Amino acid sequence: MQSLSSKRDLKNLAGWLALVCATSSILAEQVSGSLNPAGIHSPWPGVVPRPWSFDIAVWWRNLSFLLTLILGFYSLPRWQSITALALTIVYAGYSYFLFASY
Repeated sequence: MQSLSSKRDLKNLAGWLALVCATSSILAEQVSGSLNPAGIHSPWPGVVPRPWSFDIAVWWRNLSFLLTLILGFYSLPRWQSITALALTIVYAGYSYFLFASY
């Protein structure tokens, strides 16, 4: 019975971590956008060298996005994971729309 309880606790923790990672992914996108001289949802200008801080923000965003997907699907029946996955999908769609219509 102990293993069932610990598995439930692990899925509960994964759900909360998915929600934190989704929020972190959105925050990292805002940080990388604020570092972009062309604007928040535009491609990086080719003639301007990219600083390390921008690369770190992009890695932070990508890692948070990946962890959101992994943890969210692992703990799927919980409301935290559903909220995290929905938030990630909606924000990714919104960001793609702004980038594509630039």
